[in-house]
Amino acid sequence: MPPRDTHALASACEELLEIGPAGRQTLGATAPSRVTDLFSLSSVVARYETLYQTSVATPPSVEGKTGEVAFKRVSKNA
Repeated sequence: MPPRDTHALASACEELLEIGPAGRQTLGATAPSRVTDLFSLSSVVARYETLYQTSVATPPSVEGKTGEVAFKRVSKNA
């Protein structure tokens, strides 16, 4: 749900009312395993590793140069 979207919040509340007590009980029963799957230490570490690999570990490219060489080249022109 997008932040500050009152219409989405209202719609989600309506959905909870429509599924009834049995549906809400099912959601409540599955919530702990969903939280564990999404936010366990190993899951969070894996996401941070992926983020690192896709952003920090890949040096930027400047005129075909990478890493420290690219940094030096940009710094000299600044």
